[in-house]
Amino acid sequence: MSEAPETPTHFATGEMLKVHHSYLWLRLLSIAFSLIVIAVTSLPGIVSALVSDGRGALRLSVSGPEIIATIVVFAFVLVLAFVVNVMGYNRLRYGFDEGEFSLHSGIVTKKRVHVPYSKVQSVNHTASILQRVAGVCTLQIETAGGAANKGVKVPYISLADAERIREELFLRKARALGAVPPAPGTSNPVAAAIGAPGSPTRPAAVQGTGAPNVLDQATSDVSDWRGAWGGGAVGLEPVTAEGCLSNKQLLLSVLASSEPQVLAVILCTVVGAGAVASWLVHPAFMLIAVGASLLALFVWACMLVGFAARFAGFKMRRRGSRIEVEHGLLQRVFNSIEVERIQSVNIRQSFVRKCFGYCELSLGRIDSVDLEEGSKGASAMSPGVLVVHPFLKLSDASVLLGRLLPEFEACVDRPVSHRVAPVALRRALIRDCIWKNAGFYFAVTAAVLAPLSGGAAAQLPLDAFEVAALRALEVACWFVVVLALVATAIAAVNAVVWTRESGIDFGSGRIAILSGGLRSSLTVCPKPKVQNLRLESNPFQRAAKVTSVVATTAAGVGHTSVRLRDLSEEDGFAVLSWFAGRVKPN
Repeated sequence: MSEAPETPTHFATGEMLKVHHSYLWLRLLSIAFSLIVIAVTSLPGIVSALVSDGRGALRLSVSGPEIIATIVVFAFVLVLAFVVNVMGYNRLRYGFDEGEFSLHSGIVTKKRVHVPYSKVQSVNHTASILQRVAGVCTLQIETAGGAANKGVKVPYISLADAERIREELFLRKARALGAVPPAPGTSNPVAAAIGAPGSPTRPAAVQGTGAPNVLDQATSDVSDWRGAWGGGAVGLEPVTAEGCLSNKQLLLSVLASSEPQVLAVILCTVVGAGAVASWLVHPAFMLIAVGASLLALFVWACMLVGFAARFAGFKMRRRGSRIEVEHGLLQRVFNSIEVERIQSVNIRQSFVRKCFGYCELSLGRIDSVDLEEGSKGASAMSPGVLVVHPFLKLSDASVLLGRLLPEFEACVDRPVSHRVAPVALRRALIRDCIWKNAGFYFAVTAAVLAPLSGGAAAQLPLDAFEVAALRALEVACWFVVVLALVATAIAAVNAVVWTRESGIDFGSGRIAILSGGLRSSLTVCPKPKVQNLRLESNPFQRAAKVTSVVATTAAGVGHTSVRLRDLSEEDGFAVLSWFAGRVKPN
């Protein structure tokens, strides 16, 4: 039998290459910008040094030699930074050896990192604003993950070289694992295996993802430019399916992502409205509270713009055996994950998403430890999670998985069969409304302080301003009591909804844990991906004959556990027996 034709490579084996020369001046520009920021923040101190007497007359108290010395120090720091950059640039090398990828770095302490091709799991890259202008990015090579295996980061790689490196790594990985990579111009065997109707030039659109939004064109124009030294695009395997965010999904994704800020703004607005009532006590209180509310609204609006820029140009695609996601208008982020590395499928609903019948679809993955940034991994925003779609109709989740990830399509189509025990409602009300409810303790404290401050204002010999302050404190305390009672009522509603929705399902080679409430989360994990499964119970749970089921996967940096409280002991032992292989559910 004849051997398959050898696929050409971009890099010679054993050759050590330099990163892009923008490493020198971009880092120097960042240092200069930092020095300017320090100088600007020190400007008030410099101005105060120029004011010599109490009458406000200006007299230059800094001599000419001191100004010259400051300029010399500034220039010396820049020159020193440039020299260090040159030394670091000359000692930063990467290359492809016979069986591994190598990275050499370090000036005083030299480092050599070697990553076997067979251990490469994903190759991601991020680009800041300056890097996008220059057409370079920071490349992140992830291995099997966890705290023992470390990710490799190669900074200041041109976009074309980053794409070539990614293609080269997966090509050499296929050879290392004994798989024959497809020859150029041939069809994608993975596309044929999953039955995708798309072609390399026109991939199939994923149902439910919507048409492109208003920011996609601007993001596409910026991405098409590829910066000053980005180079031409380098193709990989054909894309078999892809999707994006519609205008509605983009808007709702921004609102859902800023849900905590929305709650903070509502709270500040309510405080401002309550301050209007305090105007009769003293006008200053109203002005301060209204000003704080307006400032909170302004900050929230800036956050919305930031979230919109982050979701701009959101693309998801299936390429070969990988899922790829990229997004960002100013800072572009590219993440990918091998199908075999996926640990779980997560369907999360925040309060906003649940109101509209939408969800966030994400994949649990093994993250690696960055050599320089500790446990941030490849995605500092959400380590251990790759968001495939931030705002998707709940009914379309299985459809999207069917196109992007058919290997996991059957994982989310079964309902939860074993609900939490009936006694879980009483326990949830006690836990959410009293034991773990900070609002309850604030209400008790404020209810004690309110009459004390009111009595002190009525009985103690105080001036008008002190009486007004105590009256305002009394009003604020009662206001806190009302807010705490409202929060407690919301916690009670959440406990009721949690009891009705939460449960577990196991069988058909996977386990699904649903934690409901006003915010719900469904985690579905194939049985081979579960690292361990255990039952936990405290004395109160044992008295109520319930237990907690804890399933641990290898997602995240280390391990990630999913917990379901107050399952009946009978169902808990059934889950444990199924995991141990002693019983087989229907």
